[in-house]
Amino acid sequence: MPVLEYLKENGLRYTISVSDLNVFSGVGVYPVIVTGNRCEAGKKEIIGTRTRNDAGSCRASVHSDSCCIYTNCSDPGKTGCTGVGSTDEFGVCGTDRYSSHDGLLEYAADSLQQLETRRFFSRSKTRQYETFADHNIKIASGAAGFQAAVLKECIIEAQRAADATLREEHPMSDGCGNAIPFAVSGSIDRYCLDRSKVRYMGTIYENPYILKGEKIADSKWKLWCSEKICIAGMTKELEAYYSREPLAIGVGTYAIYGFGGTDPFYLLALLNSRFMSWYLREKFYERHLAGGYIAVNKFMLEQLPLVRTDKKTEQELARRAEKLQQNFCGGAMAEKLLSEIDEMVCMIYGLDGKETDRIRNAALG
Repeated sequence: MPVLEYLKENGLRYTISVSDLNVFSGVGVYPVIVTGNRCEAGKKEIIGTRTRNDAGSCRASVHSDSCCIYTNCSDPGKTGCTGVGSTDEFGVCGTDRYSSHDGLLEYAADSLQQLETRRFFSRSKTRQYETFADHNIKIASGAAGFQAAVLKECIIEAQRAADATLREEHPMSDGCGNAIPFAVSGSIDRYCLDRSKVRYMGTIYENPYILKGEKIADSKWKLWCSEKICIAGMTKELEAYYSREPLAIGVGTYAIYGFGGTDPFYLLALLNSRFMSWYLREKFYERHLAGGYIAVNKFMLEQLPLVRTDKKTEQELARRAEKLQQNFCGGAMAEKLLSEIDEMVCMIYGLDGKETDRIRNAALG
């Protein structure tokens, strides 16, 4: 379990996310600042909160889409307080910090200026659904980080892979062959796979293959030889491709290899939908990186929401995804299918018009 998830379940009181703001310019890792207060340990918490667009109850001099989390304060940028007590380091006033309910409270700001003046908004809670893990969807990483150098030693390009003598020199008993196509996170797009030029550990390969070697575990080779949904691990939106043929995938790439009795094209449609990318960003907002990227991992994928619906609807969604993958070349037909999938997914997950608009606007932004 990731550290933040552990802390959330074991007493973490509140967080303020700066993952969407350029606070730590040039930093390539996740900055985490942890503060504590022993004097107030054990007390129950409230932070008087306001949500977005609550102009009627906001006391700020100028209301915006983000309201402050302070209560009884005459100005969000001041530490003075007209109510009981004084503000803490987050601009939260006196005894208003404590409440009769337990649980983690999560905040964010829309800009560096709002962060500086301690004007935060309460992050909206994501809806709760059953997860991929609940439905016995099996997920594995393409390769572990420590295996990166080993894989590089086994990469060959298409011309050598096509040499018929390879099969004789390295016989295989699993029917997969001794050299299989290789892809990385950057090779995977929604419903598409492009292996024409694959960059791996500083080298660009044309149509690369992985040659079976003694250092590659049989279990990993078996995964690569099986049908699977391949998912990019470093991306701005979820990107997935269903491979029926053998395909080796590198570090930072993930595979759904057990479908839990679900049509893999139905899962593919869900993964590539606007809703799923939006949900991933909302639930795991702390994983945002510079440039709008998000680093996906196995735990995050297992926590993605999965809703099963009637067989007819699932089949309609799956067939659209299958058609997109078979004939994905852009144009009006592809846009039509993508739009239909997005609408159907929102319906399946029970979203109302306001939530659907929010997801659409997030994708446009």
